[in-house]
Amino acid sequence: MGAVGMFVGAFLFQTFVCFSGRGLENNELAVWLIEDVLEKDLTFTHRTYIWDSALCVFAESPIWGYGFFSIDWFRVHISTEGGMDNFIICHMIYGGIILLSLYTILVLKTLLRLIIIKDLTAMRLMAVFGVLCIMMLFEAYDTPLVFLLLTMMYYYPRQESFATLGDYVEERS
Repeated sequence: MGAVGMFVGAFLFQTFVCFSGRGLENNELAVWLIEDVLEKDLTFTHRTYIWDSALCVFAESPIWGYGFFSIDWFRVHISTEGGMDNFIICHMIYGGIILLSLYTILVLKTLLRLIIIKDLTAMRLMAVFGVLCIMMLFEAYDTPLVFLLLTMMYYYPRQESFATLGDYVEERS
């Protein structure tokens, strides 16, 4: 339940905070929670400005995106010197809805496979990915790193190949 709760929390934050851009100032509950309870800046250190600018760029090419771009392209189009600071928004600009759909399908397939296993290690892997999803709300990690973790999670239940390897080693000794 905790791992699923992390995914739900990350999804809700992504939907209502990251995709709303600078619209948080108008929400009294968000202002109270972020400034009074968490004692943080309402813009999350100017990230909401970056997300808003990036979503405007995404709206210009939503299907295909822009591909992997240089820092010069980034400076011209995203009105900041820093990074994108959100994995999902970054990949929406890289590959548009197509890349976002592929990523979503891979994540859902992997998580459903782990849920079916009902193993303690599978639940731990889900929790690790849930924490990574929360971290990816504020940082854009390298794509190969995320897909490597998804690949390892997807192929985790393949224990029969390890048993076969162990039997092979015992036979050879």
